[in-house]
Amino acid sequence: MADGQDFSTAIRRRLNQVFSSRPWLAVSDIDQGAAATAGALLEAGATEVLAVGVSNGVGDLDPMVNMVRFDRPLRGLEMDSIREADRLIRDPPQSILENINRWDPDGRARAIVDFLFADGTVCDRPTFGARRRRWEALEDKTLMAELMSDAGVSASISRVVSLTDNNSVIAAHRELASDLGTVWAADNTAGWHGGGHGTHWIIDEQAARHHSESLSTKHRQLRVMPFVEGIPCSIHGLVHNGESIAFRPMELFVYRDTAEHRLVYAKAGSHWDPSVQDRRAMREAARLLGAELHRRVAYRGVFTLDGIMSSSGFVPTEVNTRFGGALPTTVQTSDGSRISLFLLNLAIIEGVAHDLDAGTLESWLSDRLDEQRWARGIFQTPTRPDKLHTLDIGRDERGSLETMPDDANNSVGNVVWGPRGDGGTMFVNAAKTLAKGPSSAPAILELARYASEALGANLPLLEPARAAR
Repeated sequence: MADGQDFSTAIRRRLNQVFSSRPWLAVSDIDQGAAATAGALLEAGATEVLAVGVSNGVGDLDPMVNMVRFDRPLRGLEMDSIREADRLIRDPPQSILENINRWDPDGRARAIVDFLFADGTVCDRPTFGARRRRWEALEDKTLMAELMSDAGVSASISRVVSLTDNNSVIAAHRELASDLGTVWAADNTAGWHGGGHGTHWIIDEQAARHHSESLSTKHRQLRVMPFVEGIPCSIHGLVHNGESIAFRPMELFVYRDTAEHRLVYAKAGSHWDPSVQDRRAMREAARLLGAELHRRVAYRGVFTLDGIMSSSGFVPTEVNTRFGGALPTTVQTSDGSRISLFLLNLAIIEGVAHDLDAGTLESWLSDRLDEQRWARGIFQTPTRPDKLHTLDIGRDERGSLETMPDDANNSVGNVVWGPRGDGGTMFVNAAKTLAKGPSSAPAILELARYASEALGANLPLLEPARAAR
C-alpha cells in the first residue's frame, strides 16, 4: 500500500477503537445534522447510536436512523435558534430524557454535539470532543488584533471601541473607512456568533450612527476595520500532540447586498487557488496562530483563520476556535472509502489519537483536500416553499442555464430548496468539473439566481466579491 493508504488505514483503526467502545448520542440543533453524525459514527464502527435533533431542517431523513426529535419549530434568526437549541439540549423536556434513558439505562453513552456547542452535560450525558469554554471565549472578534499580535501575524489595521461612546465609534469609522466603508464585528456579550451574524458593512456616518445605537442594546464593544477588497478566504489549522499544522486555503462565499448594504455569508468552496506564495503565507499564519492558541489555553483540534486575499496579500480578519464551515466533514481515500474528519477532530480534542503523527496528518489531509474539490452555497430566502424542490441544472447550446432531467449526467450543478422557519433554505452544489483556480463565488451565485427565478424563491440581488490580486 502507498503511504497515504497506510495512514488512512491507521486513522480508520484509531476511530474504530474509539467509537466502538460505548453507546453514543449524536446531538444537533437540526435533525438532519444529528442523522449525519449518527451515520458517521456507524461507519466508524459504533454499534449503539441514537440521534437527537431539536428542529427539522431541509431534506429527507433516513428512516433507518434511530432518532429522538424535539420537534421544536425554528424561530428568529439563525444564531437565536442555535442559542435556544443549546439551552434545550442542556435542560431537555422530561419526555426526551425518558426516551434516552430507555435506550441507555446504564448511562454509559457520551454525547457528541456539532461545532456549534461547547462542552458540558447534554441530554444528561457528558460531551465527547466538544470545544472547551475557554477556547470558545477566544472567538470574540474584538480579541483579533491581540491574538494576531501575540502570534506574530500581521493583520489589518483595526480599532476596538466602546459602544457607550458614540463619538469614538463614529471617529473610528471616519478614520478607517476605505472607498467601500468599514466592517464592524460585535463582541460576544450576547454569546459567540458566526456565519456573518454580528458582522456589519457600514458605508457612511449616517449608517454608523444607526448601527452604533442599535448594537449598544446587546453589546459593549465592537471592532472597526476598513472594508478590504478581495476574495474572502479561510485557512484551517489543527493543534495535535502540541504541534500546530495547516491545510489548504478555502474560498468563503461572502456576497454583497448593495441595496441593503449587508454582507451575506453563503458557505464555501475549494476550487479557488491563490498563488503558491500566498498559499504558503496563509499556511504559515495558521501555524503561528495554532501555536499561540495552544500556548494560551492548551488548545487542541481544528481552528480557522479567516480573511481577505487583498491586492497586498492575505489580510486576516477573524479567528474561529472550532471546526470551520469551509472544512469538509469527510474525505475520500484512494480505495473509495470515507473518513470522518469531524470524528477525527473529536478524538484529537479528547487526546485519544496520540499515535497519529501531526506532520503526516498535515501532508495526508492537504493532499486529500487538493484532490477533492467542491463548492457549495447555502442561501436563506424570504419566501417559504410549501415542499422540498430539487433542480438539476445544465447549459443549452448557447451557454445559458437550463433545467435538466433528473437522470442527466452532464449537469453543471444542482439545487435543493426547502422550508425552514419563516422562509426557506437553498443549497447550491456546483459540479466537480468547475474550473480550478478562479473564484467559484460567481458560478454558485449564477446557479442560485437561476433556481430563484425558476422556483420563485425571491433571492435578494447579490454581488460576488472582486478579485484584487
